Amino acid sequence: GSMSAEDVAAAVHADACTVLLGPNPPQPKVLSTHLWGSAIPQYNVGHKAILDGVMAELPKGVVLAGSYVGGVSLGDCVARGVACADEIKAFLK
Repeated sequence: GSMSAEDVAAAVHADACTVLLGPNPPQPKVLSTHLWGSAIPQYNVGHKAILDGVMAELPKGVVLAGSYVGGVSLGDCVARGVACADEIKAFLK
């Protein structure tokens, strides 16, 4: 389900308290919100099979990275970037 703008603001504030602000900071002044209904890419059925076929045809030393390859989260993208760097390093040895 989707969250309301108020729920999003509350969740972001709770995360900020945990990571940055500490307990009991003042409530935020929310000036505006915009909820993106399709903010995170959604893979179509068959995406992995298509991607596997493309990856199998890549010449040695060519790698693909991005949210369409190994996951859409920042952590997934960083992990894929590190894996690509390792592949390139091994190729250049």
